[in-house]
Amino acid sequence: MVVLCNRPTYEFTAFQELHERSVTLLEGSAISSEDLVTAHAEKARAILLLADRFTTDAHQEDLSILFQVWACKGYTSNVPLYVQTLRQSTVTQIRPFLDPSQDIVVSLEQTRYRLLALSAVCPGATTLLGNLLRSSDVQPLSVLENKPAPRRWLRSYIDGCADQFCEALLPEHLAGRAFRDVASWLFTTSGLVLIGIVEEGKWPRLRLNPGCAQLPRGCQVLVIGQSEVEVCEALQRPYFGRPSPRGRGAMGAAKPRQAPAASPGEAAAHAAPSGAPAPPDPSPAPSGNECSSPEGCSVVEAVKRTALTEHIILAGSEPSFCPFVRYLRRACSDPHTPIVVLHPTRPLELCEGGVEEAGPVQWVQGSAAEPWALSAAGAGRARALVYLAKDTRPVRSAQATGSSPALVRSTREAVLEDADALLACYGVGEESGARLTHTVVELLFTTSIEFLQPGLLLRGVDFGDVGSRDVRGVPRRSWALRASQQAASVAAGLTEWQANPYYCAGRVTVPALMDAFLCSNFVNRGLPRETLAELAGDGPSGGTGGAALLQIPVPPEHRGKPYGVLFHNLLAEQGLICLGLLREKSETPSSRLPYVVTNPAASAILEETDRVFVLRQPNQDA
Repeated sequence: MVVLCNRPTYEFTAFQELHERSVTLLEGSAISSEDLVTAHAEKARAILLLADRFTTDAHQEDLSILFQVWACKGYTSNVPLYVQTLRQSTVTQIRPFLDPSQDIVVSLEQTRYRLLALSAVCPGATTLLGNLLRSSDVQPLSVLENKPAPRRWLRSYIDGCADQFCEALLPEHLAGRAFRDVASWLFTTSGLVLIGIVEEGKWPRLRLNPGCAQLPRGCQVLVIGQSEVEVCEALQRPYFGRPSPRGRGAMGAAKPRQAPAASPGEAAAHAAPSGAPAPPDPSPAPSGNECSSPEGCSVVEAVKRTALTEHIILAGSEPSFCPFVRYLRRACSDPHTPIVVLHPTRPLELCEGGVEEAGPVQWVQGSAAEPWALSAAGAGRARALVYLAKDTRPVRSAQATGSSPALVRSTREAVLEDADALLACYGVGEESGARLTHTVVELLFTTSIEFLQPGLLLRGVDFGDVGSRDVRGVPRRSWALRASQQAASVAAGLTEWQANPYYCAGRVTVPALMDAFLCSNFVNRGLPRETLAELAGDGPSGGTGGAALLQIPVPPEHRGKPYGVLFHNLLAEQGLICLGLLREKSETPSSRLPYVVTNPAASAILEETDRVFVLRQPNQDA
């Protein structure tokens, strides 16, 4: 790999020195023809043009990318060009200069909005997709004998992180068979999940869950599995027709996955149902235009706050409201879902009909970091709260800015900006009471996730800290437990931010998640971009039913039964493909934060409080 850049940071220089055999650093610019000649760009496998996410001016940065595209295309037209821009509007300017048969362009802005909108209507979607897009080399328990043993819920979460989106060529003996039948057969024999097909051509076309459509000869299939080798081997097995719903591991599976074994104490907690339905919010609903703020709050729109329920609260960066609402409306199956904007100033364009597809919108004056404002916005009765970060972020340190006072000051403001997002996440937990309202906050810095700690402020949560804080020289038990879980996750092959309980619950997104998504686009020819578009209801075949990725409760007749039975029954009866579960921690009843399990073992026993991630067919009602 050859990296062509101007004035590399000290961190990147140190990284290059550690990987000097595989990474070569050249100081220069892709705009310069001389530098392209020095880098032998015409012989490259691909050219990646990446916008600087740390810039203070997104417009100028995208213009720089546009000039780099012109320079590279003027020098060579045979090398695939992978382009990342900051704003979606720049994609329209760049696309005419790209070859659609080989070049890829991805917008960071569009990726953020699609992912956040999908997570607002489908809690945990960011974690489910983020783990599938970021390949993790998960280590089995046999090699972790000297490491702290993770809890059963954490082991299930870690095992799910080993799965990823894999693309493979459809074998000849499966051509012409119904997609639904092959999906059921593949899950039964190998535990893999067939989710779609990719028809090759000048423009590859992705079709997620085409139902009973016949698989075309020579197409690529999109499968959830641990590796492409595993997927190819599974597809080559003899096909025996539609299997009976006996679950994963039946009919000759080579290596069926097993649900993590529970300790004696956990087994006792797991034997009983994981809990009754959450009680209603004990806090009284505000009437009329009453507000608990000492200064009052402004409500504009015809929707009365007394009637608000299952609404979506929008907070954070005002410039992001209008473009995000467009993606949110496409993801919502109900176009009349109320949206409450919680912001200190009234967003005129959004509230006065500047966005045609915005639908019912009302404004509550205040900040998501203020408890009274959350109460005024009805956070305890809301479907979700989304906190949007700023679309640009200053550079990370004064050293990188050349000690410019203005940039140093803006960097400090950017760091403090995450404080409001963290307070919003904590505040919703306090306001929502026993029923934990789903929240997804967007952080500017990945390291800020360290300050999201379960049990720090959430009401009613007890991790055994009673009395431990009175002993000097002894850390809190919750801190020790979290540290041991993080160590076990890192030893198993995950990153530290992936092991954070708030990320496991799908309640936070970090910049590192965006990096993983963009890198996956470059490796997989833009397929993750098309997959996210279809899942968020923003793709060409998404129809008008909202997001293709849904979340449903476990049907009463399947509670206490294996996950594999549910997989086959939903596929056969409703045409839904199960992708995973959002589960409560039954071995830790005091914890209200759930966790995502991607493609669990068929032997996993379903609980009353489980929520199932399912992939619907295009134009199928949500």
